[in-house]
This record gives sequence, structure tokens and C-alpha cells, in this order.
Amino acid sequence: MDIEHSLVEYKSDIDDKASSRDFKAEVVSFLNSRSGGTILLGVNNDGTSVEFSSTKEKHAKYQEWEEKIANWTTNAFEPDVYGLLFVDPSIEPMVVKISGGLNRPYYYKDGEGFNPKGIYIRVGSTKRRATAEQIKRLMISSVAHLWEQQQSEYSNLTFNYTKGKLAELDIEFNETGLEIRKPGERYNNAALLLSDQNPTVAKVAVFEGTKVDVFLDKKEYAGSLPEQIDKVLDYMKLVIRERNIITGAPQRTVLPDYSSRAVRECILNAYGHRDWTIRSDIRIFVFDDRLEIYSPGGAPDNLTVKQIINGASVKRNPIVIKAMDKLDYIENYNSGVRRILKEYESFPLQPEFFTDDAMFMVTLFNKNYYYDQQRSSSLIDKNGDENGDENGDEVVGEKLSGKVLDVYKVIVKDPGLSHVAIADTLGISKQTVYRSIKSLKDKSYIEREGSDTKGYWLILK
Repeated sequence: MDIEHSLVEYKSDIDDKASSRDFKAEVVSFLNSRSGGTILLGVNNDGTSVEFSSTKEKHAKYQEWEEKIANWTTNAFEPDVYGLLFVDPSIEPMVVKISGGLNRPYYYKDGEGFNPKGIYIRVGSTKRRATAEQIKRLMISSVAHLWEQQQSEYSNLTFNYTKGKLAELDIEFNETGLEIRKPGERYNNAALLLSDQNPTVAKVAVFEGTKVDVFLDKKEYAGSLPEQIDKVLDYMKLVIRERNIITGAPQRTVLPDYSSRAVRECILNAYGHRDWTIRSDIRIFVFDDRLEIYSPGGAPDNLTVKQIINGASVKRNPIVIKAMDKLDYIENYNSGVRRILKEYESFPLQPEFFTDDAMFMVTLFNKNYYYDQQRSSSLIDKNGDENGDENGDEVVGEKLSGKVLDVYKVIVKDPGLSHVAIADTLGISKQTVYRSIKSLKDKSYIEREGSDTKGYWLILK
């Protein structure tokens, strides 16, 4: 049996007062987490099953546990945990599944009212009694979707950048239409984000190599939400390098490090779906091999990465999303992640998504870096003095010879060449080129990216 971890806990019994309280505390710790968890009842701490004198005794004990947990589900926890606990006594050991709740903090009461001593959180593979600050954080996270609607403590707000941005789109700035203030009330927190006085910032850091050891550049962008978005997107255009591939055609072939559309979607998602109640910044880290975008707060309503990829969406910040729509930043509320994946569907390293209570993180991988690494690690010395034979024929896993080898060498030297250009370079027929390329493709040495006239060759070996 697997060892205990952040999602699984063992309990041998819940008969006496101490074990009952311990069980309730474990339930609460899972309720207060995003992902929930599972308690295996009838298992010792070392992972061995509790022994019973007979099958009859075991079944009687399972029935007793099931009834006790059913009663606790009704009266031992606050807020209501109906639908969040599921008991399956038909499996050995007994399985108690707990879903992460939305109305945090949850606590077990033991006949008392709201009791901070009964509030627990999950830390790794253990439960911990929540501190006052952690309880506050749980309370804020349960109403994070309401934060933007609450009246702001700031009163003298200006919207110069947002107004200018809307004017460019021939849209009039309208407080009611943007839902940033109700008649007779102060501006709400969404208005604060759209204002020139927005106190949040975004940070971009460019590192040397693949680790956070050496900074090459650091930027911090303040101002209204649209101003920050524009400045971050503009800076990313400078950071994302492009490689020009000479094909001999009038048009040049350009391979950027990253899909600009995927980068844009990641950044817009970070602004539109972040948890603004968390005092943290949107962060973008640029390494040689990858791009990491951090958005404060996990996915809303405990959505999993799989659910998000499949199209599930919850608007944590509907007013901000509506404003971003008016400002022409977004097109479809529910397709951002799928558009990111589509931009990388033919690339070996797919975007990676990670979420927990504190953040949502997306990692995009540098295409040029990947192909350079593949080329440098697998490409043989074309002069034949290191990985070739004495005649200079290249060997990649198995010997390539004849016209196939000639075609391969030409492609390695200039990945932008078309079939026709390869034939002209070698002075051979197009049919011979097509046969040689088919052989190289079948053996996974090369792959074509794009059309024959505007695309380029990917050197895989």
C-alpha cells in the first residue's frame, strides 16, 4: 500500500474520543484544501491493515463506522458539508473521500459554535491547526469572486489610460456600462484595477541560462490594468527572439522562440483569472529554454487542470473579464487554454499547467532552444572526423548512404530549403528527393513544419 501523502491519510479506528477528534480534524484539513483527499479507515500508520478476529467482526465495524460518519456529516462540521463527504464501505480498507469545499474555513465543532481550535489545514502529508492569519486567508479565498464588487477604500480615481484605450476603439467610457460604480456609492475594487491608481504591479525577469542565478533584465510595470497588459505584451515582443531561415524564396521563413499568440493568451489569463485578494504579483520569468507565467491564486471553484483543458471555466472576476472584452483583449471566455495548446500541438514539448492554493502557473517551452539542443546532441560532424566514417559519411543510429545521406546533409546545412531547392542544389530529380525525404521521415530524422514553399525542416536526429 502507498505511503501517506498530501491526498491520502490512514486511520485505524474512530471509536474513542481522541481518535474521533483526530478523524474530524483530518476531514477538516481536506475540506479546507483545494483538492480534497481520501482517508483510508482501517489502516495502521505503517500502511498495514487492521486485523479483525473474523469477517463478521470486520463487517460489523465497517457498518458502525459508516453510521458514525453519516451522523457527523449532518451535525459535526460547519459550514454544511453535504455532498462533500462520500463513504464506500464496500472497499477494503473503507474509503472516505472528501472534496475541497468552497465555503472555507470549515471546522469541526463538537457542540460549540465557531471554534478556531477546530480549523485545520493540510501541509504536505500532515494536518496543522490553522493560525489566525491562515484562517483569515481561508475566509478571504471563499469570497474572492466577490472582491471586485466590494466598494473600494480609494475615492479619487482617474481613468486616463483606460479612457484612451476605449477611445481608440470608438467606445465611450461609461461607469455604469463597465459596472465599476453604482449610483450613490463609491467606486468598487474592479474600478481600482482599471484606474491609474491601481496599486498592483506585474514583474518580468529575464535570466541567463536555465536557472534563476543571474538576472539579465528586470522590469516592473505599474498603472491601470490595460496599461500593464500593453506594456508587458510590448516587452515580450522584445524578449521573444525570432530566427530567420533563408529558403531562397522571396519570402523569408521566421521561427520565433514562442508562439506570440500562446504568450498573449497566458498573460491575459493571468490578469483575467487571478485572485486579487492575494497580495502577490503577476510574475513572468524568461529562461533560455522556457517561459514561466505565474498568476496569484489557484483555479476558481477548485477546477482541476484537466477540467480547464477540457473547456470548463468559472469567472472569478466577471467585471474585469467584461472590461477586458470591451478593451478588445479577449475573444472567447472559455477557449484560452485550448488556444494555447493548439499553438503547440505539433511541438514535442507541450505547455505545462500547474495549480495549487497559491498560484496558477503556465510553462511554455522555447522551440528554437529545443531544436538547437536536438541538433547539437544528435548531429554528427559533417567532416567525418568524429562521428562519421573515414569517407565522411554520417552515421545517426545507423549508416546513411547514397542520395539519402546527400539530401540529409543539405537539409542540415539549410533547414529552409524546399524539395525543389534541394533537387537543384544536388542536381538530382525531384522524385529522388521525395524518396530520400520519405526515408528520412520514416526513420524520424527529419520532420516538415509548414508548407513546402514557406516551411522549414526540423532536424530530429
